[in-house]
Amino acid sequence: MPGLYRYRVGDLLTVSGFYNATPLFRFTGRCGVVLKIDFESISEEDLLKAISQAYELHLRPLGYMLGGSTAYADISTLPGHYVLFWELATAEGNHVATDIDRAVMENCCLAVENCFDQMYRKSRRRGSITALEIRVLERGAFDALMDLFLSRGTSASQYKTPTAIRSEQVLLVLEERVSGRYFSQETPNGPL
Repeated sequence: MPGLYRYRVGDLLTVSGFYNATPLFRFTGRCGVVLKIDFESISEEDLLKAISQAYELHLRPLGYMLGGSTAYADISTLPGHYVLFWELATAEGNHVATDIDRAVMENCCLAVENCFDQMYRKSRRRGSITALEIRVLERGAFDALMDLFLSRGTSASQYKTPTAIRSEQVLLVLEERVSGRYFSQETPNGPL
């Protein structure tokens, strides 16, 4: 039986056209994926655009590939900050976490922050959110994350890397594989 008879609940779909009378769908994101620390909120769309822009500006020209990413709103200390987990490799597929230029990664942090909205920039300037952090992961970190979800009963055919994480257990899987930590060294630009 063809169709969406077992489609994952929570996915946002857009009808992109029709084939005869059958609608064609395009996956547009996950419902309810919003990160929030203060008064700002960062949607999945905003986060993915910011990551893409930072990658295109700073990593792609140097031959790096972004193998996976997810985000976390860290409020374990106050003020809180956003953490992005990235798995990076060279075009040849080698893991490169140990030889990434610190300045390049700090520029990535700032590029991501500059893409966020006025409320985020206001919170950063006010000091109610601290500098964004990118944690570079060892190769295979997102495979380990998928293994965790599969062990919890997620179907392999339905698995998608979460855009944002909230679970302590998921966070621990990634934390065990962090090989580098980089913070934005400047306050983001842009109008308030």
